[in-house]
Amino acid sequence: MPKVLVLYHGRDLAALADAVAEGARAVRFTEVDVRRVDDVAGPAAAHRSLGSEVAPADYDGILLGAPAGSGAAAAAPTPSSDPAEVLRRRGPLVDRVGAAFTAGARDAHQSTLSSILTAMAGLGMLLVPPGPGPAPSAADSPLGTTASAAEPTEAELDAARRHGRRVATVVEWVAHARGHAAHGHHHHH
Repeated sequence: MPKVLVLYHGRDLAALADAVAEGARAVRFTEVDVRRVDDVAGPAAAHRSLGSEVAPADYDGILLGAPAGSGAAAAAPTPSSDPAEVLRRRGPLVDRVGAAFTAGARDAHQSTLSSILTAMAGLGMLLVPPGPGPAPSAADSPLGTTASAAEPTEAELDAARRHGRRVATVVEWVAHARGHAAHGHHHHH
């Protein structure tokens, strides 16, 4: 069963994280866990709140959320609050599906999503952007799901659900193909 982890940092991302998770759960058989990396400084606190029981490497897909302006975009992020760092410390993530979301200052959306996806790319993850929506998009970044405040609009929540569903769908494809490869099924086209 494909497993998806929605991992986020910062209280303002709770509503968006839930919407993303809801979208992922809409894909049959997908198991979704939502975890918050606590914004308490210090690696011990981050590890405690993330829970030693959560190892990103156990998941097929990871949706990572950070407040806009955090991570590489902020002046001096603490390693514990930089979600990408949290991933890097936690085992090999090659060929896992990765996606990003953010909330907060609109002018920092692009750089925040970019820093998350760059970190994921460096780990060899397969990146899944939200993709075009049903309507011409007002989204301010093609890289991931965004909200401009802690209380996302209905349109932003819809976009988050759609992104979560897309990630879970791709996770399913990858898991299926990986299963075939593992069992030595060679398809001749």
